[in-house]
Amino acid sequence: MAKQGVEVKRVTSSTTYYYVGDDFPRKDIDLLNRETPGWRTEPKGIPTRYYLREDGGTTLLGLVPAPSVAAGETWTLTVPYVANVPDMSADADQPFTASSNAKITLRPWHQGLVHYAAAKLELLRKNTDGEASQMQKFGGYVADYLQRQRPKGGRHVSFARKYYRERPGGSFAPWQTQDPRRWP
Repeated sequence: MAKQGVEVKRVTSSTTYYYVGDDFPRKDIDLLNRETPGWRTEPKGIPTRYYLREDGGTTLLGLVPAPSVAAGETWTLTVPYVANVPDMSADADQPFTASSNAKITLRPWHQGLVHYAAAKLELLRKNTDGEASQMQKFGGYVADYLQRQRPKGGRHVSFARKYYRERPGGSFAPWQTQDPRRWP
C-alpha cells in the first residue's frame, strides 16, 4: 500500500462525494476492537474507515461499516500501491513492468536508471569524479521528468461561495443594491 491511503468516490444522481484522508482513516483491527467492540455487526451504510488484514501472503482490505450502495449510485474504490516488479534478466525486459504490463509512459527516462547504476558502480571503483558525472546525468533525467509532470497553465483561485448571490435581492445592478452604510 502507498502512503496516500484508500479513497472512496460515491456518485449519486446529483452529487459526487469523496471520502479520503482524515475523513476516511485507516484503523488497525485491534484499535477497531477497542474503540467499537461491535464493529463487525454494524449495519451497512457509508464507510467511515478501513482496515488491512494479512492472510497467507494476501493483503485483504475491509470497509467499516460495510458499504450499502443504493440503486442508481456508483462507487469507486481507489487503492494506491507500490508495485514490486521482478528483476530484469533478458535483453527484451523493460523497467517498470509488472505481470507483462509495461509502464510505457516512462520510456523517455529509462536511461536515467543506467546513469544511477553507473554512479553507484563508480563509487565502488573509488572514482568520485565519475560518480559525480553520472549523478549529474541522472539528475538531468529526474529534472526533465519533474518538469514534464507539472500541470500546464496557471492555477485558478476562486471563491467557494457566491457572495453576490447571497445579497438580498441577488441583483448585480448597482442601482438595486442596498446602502453600504446600512447594517443588514
